[in-house]
Amino acid sequence: MTAISLNCWSESDQKAIREQLVRILNSGPFHQSQRRQRFLEYLVNETLAGRGERLKAYNVALEVFERPETFDPTVDNLVRIEAARLREKLREYYGTDGQDDPIHIDLPKGSYTPQIEFRHEGVPQLARRRAPPTQEPSSTVPAVAVLPFDDLSAGQNLGYLGDGVAEDIITVLSRFPDLAVVARSSSLAYKGKAVDIRQVGKELGVGYVVEGSVRKDGDKIRIVSQLIDTKNGEHLWAERFDRSGTNPWALQDEVTGMIVSAITGETGALKQADYRQAWAKGATTLEEYDYYLRGHEQYMKYAQGDKEGVERSGEIWREGLAKFPSSPLLKVKLGWHHMMRVMIFYGDDPPADVRKAGELARHVLANEHLSPQVARLANWLMSYVLVQEKDFDGALAAANKTVALAPYDTFMLSRLTMVLVQVGRPELALQWADQAAARDPALGWFYNYGRGWAHLVLGRYEEAVDALTQTQFNDAHLLLAIAYVRLGRMAEARAEVVKMMKIQPAITLQAWRLGHSFRDPAILDRYALDLAQSGLPQIGS
Repeated sequence: MTAISLNCWSESDQKAIREQLVRILNSGPFHQSQRRQRFLEYLVNETLAGRGERLKAYNVALEVFERPETFDPTVDNLVRIEAARLREKLREYYGTDGQDDPIHIDLPKGSYTPQIEFRHEGVPQLARRRAPPTQEPSSTVPAVAVLPFDDLSAGQNLGYLGDGVAEDIITVLSRFPDLAVVARSSSLAYKGKAVDIRQVGKELGVGYVVEGSVRKDGDKIRIVSQLIDTKNGEHLWAERFDRSGTNPWALQDEVTGMIVSAITGETGALKQADYRQAWAKGATTLEEYDYYLRGHEQYMKYAQGDKEGVERSGEIWREGLAKFPSSPLLKVKLGWHHMMRVMIFYGDDPPADVRKAGELARHVLANEHLSPQVARLANWLMSYVLVQEKDFDGALAAANKTVALAPYDTFMLSRLTMVLVQVGRPELALQWADQAAARDPALGWFYNYGRGWAHLVLGRYEEAVDALTQTQFNDAHLLLAIAYVRLGRMAEARAEVVKMMKIQPAITLQAWRLGHSFRDPAILDRYALDLAQSGLPQIGS
């Protein structure tokens, strides 16, 4: 993955992070090792300075460990080994001296960019040795606990794998700004115990629990995972993963990615459960987050081409803003409503929708203290607004900041491929699409759309056809028509335009052009001619 600048904290935030760094460096796990201190201090300072993209094994080796310029990280594992040690010492610190610290600094596996989190009030804290008090689940973002996976193997020799999968899931979930995840040490209190999930929910103050098991049969390892609603014990999602092989770490990484993708994001099991709860409430009891969820469920129907759902989402969020007029969350979602009208080509005044989306996004981003969830949504929206405003460098920066706030959100990664194509980074768009495909193959309808666009602008028309025949999302039929024109297959191009006009009879060349914007304006001009040749009308009748 491309390294992304995380320089998105206020001056007061940065001061607090540096104070936290000093606490860690002076703690037991760190104060006796100048090498370890220097390593962590370098990583945090580079990140705060906005130079996260420089945190590669080669640079770390030269700057921290004083290796020569001939250092080759593919041959010498020094940095990776030291990072694993640093990661373990951070866990040790936060499991002892730092368990009540307001800021958590971690080093995710596979990265040299620190994960820095502020623990706000209402987020579940670390468990104490005494029995934890009963808590009510959060009424805002969903709260989740990941229990250690049970070792069901005959020889009880897979405990390391079960713990590793659970720990990796915690690490990845903690990067999602619209989730509150209970810390590892709280979850470990339940290891090896028969538990009542409803009681776990009360003790940890979570609405959902992820649990599972590992077992080995011959050369095959089976990992089972499930997501459970702690209020009633209902299983919301479950999956079994059977894999063969001798590399347990590769298996752990693969299964972790698939579990996280299945339960998170815009279409995951957690969001679906939240939708059901929001619609079960009476109108007089609706809170800000319920309006968000109700509107979002309708909004997501755009994936099936349901423009009425998008319109209903706008009505719901306006109703919510009448009750909660200062809500940044509802404002940014209303901005998304306006942008989606442009992106799916049915708004009657696209420039006005873009202006409104931009006004709402900028108004929200003017707030210094945004929740991570709202900051992600606002920067994400801003990337699309800036593309339409032809500020392509600003759009790329907003996209990078968005991914920095939620680097494991596969749905978001798939969607941002289109921003990358429009700002002139199609090769990077293909890399992001590949990452999305590896984590969640079920999102093929989305990441293949981005792949198709990327291959088109790169002149790889056969590859574009291969990607676009695997999706019918949005204007995929029109993109296929363009590819066919470029390949000289005019009959197929015209057939694709006919299919598009059956799905969306009002689509015109003028509306299509207003829905897209490219750093290189010749791209749109060229493809508009292809669509005109294929029979797409210039304006409505």
